[in-house]
Parts: sequence; structure tokens; C-alpha cells
Amino acid sequence: MSATEVNYSVAGVAARQSAYPQVPTARGLSGDGAPDLIASDWPVQYVPGRESGAAPTGLGRDAWRTKCSWLVRPRRILLALMAVWVLNLADLGFTVVESSGGHFVEMNPVAAKLLSGPLNTILLYKFGLLGIGTAILLLLRRHSVAELACWFLLAAYSYVGVRWYVYYGCLLTGSENVFISAPN
Repeated sequence: MSATEVNYSVAGVAARQSAYPQVPTARGLSGDGAPDLIASDWPVQYVPGRESGAAPTGLGRDAWRTKCSWLVRPRRILLALMAVWVLNLADLGFTVVESSGGHFVEMNPVAAKLLSGPLNTILLYKFGLLGIGTAILLLLRRHSVAELACWFLLAAYSYVGVRWYVYYGCLLTGSENVFISAPN
């Protein structure tokens, strides 16, 4: 027996374990076994009676990864993109509804030009840009930069949602807000 292996006797059966049994990996959750789905190979403490392939019982990084292995990067990106789509649809709806009134000024020059035309053009513009961006981020979903981009988009559209909330709050109360008043 080498110096790194220890012989443990479990229920009368000799089981050879390494001094630091490795944590089972989360490989294969998405079906392709991508490297970003592998849990770290940090050692865990051996618990007598546990088989060599059992999940760790201790607290820490590996136990969290085992319990939350369903929330891997591709799923986080998909969830963030779904939230971006919902916020984008809300932004589009509010923009179309408010553009028909006389008190709303669209600050995006491209969207302002498209709002003066038929509704189909603004829909094609918004869904086209959002669809292309979503496709790019889904193709790059295994990279950390794609996840950062998704969280940035979610933060930006959350800010747009807060601005719409403030806008409608000012319309309902009749108060003046410097952020939404039209330039002279």
C-alpha cells in the first residue's frame, strides 16, 4: 500500500480509499460534459460507512456545489436572458402605449424614427436586436464573459424598468421629475 492510501474496514470488508477521497463531479448535467460543469477536486474528510462515490456531507464549497448543481452557468444565463426578454417586452409595451400620447418623447433616435411609422417596424427592430443578442449569448454560454454580459443586460433593463416605474408614478401624482421632463 502506498503512503497516500489507507486501508479502511467497513462492515468487515476492506475498502481501499485514498487519503483524500475526491468529490464526485457534476459532469454531464447538460448532457455534453463541458468542463465548466465539473466540481472542484478539493479533498473531503472520509466518513466510515460511506461508499467511495457518495456525495460529501461537510459544509463548504463542494457541498454547496453538490446541492446546487442544477444552477450551472448555462442555466444561469438562460434565466437571466428570460428575465431580459420579460423586461424588454415591458419596455416595448410601455414605449408603444406612451408614444401614442402627446406628453412622451422617445430619447432613442432610432426608436423615435421607427415609432413614427407602422407598429410592425418597431416590433421587428426590438425583436430582431434582442433575438440576435440572445443567440450570440446562448452560443457563448460556456464562457464567463457571456454570463457577465447577461447580468449586465439584466441590470440595464432593470434600470429601465425602474425608470418606467418612476415615470408612471410622476404621471399619476402629477409631480415633476427632472429625469423624465422633456427638453425645451
